[in-house]
Amino acid sequence: MKIEQDVISEKFIELRSLLVRYAKQEIRDPITALAKWVSLGLLGCCS
Repeated sequence: MKIEQDVISEKFIELRSLLVRYAKQEIRDPITALAKWVSLGLLGCCS
């Protein structure tokens, strides 16, 4: 059970660091980020 908890907590840490990296990237380049999210939204809408 402890091993599963370690894996889960490790995945949460990875997810948090990934989200922080994306947030920092979007703060640096907001126009590109906006275009990316709009295109992803359009692709998701049409699928």
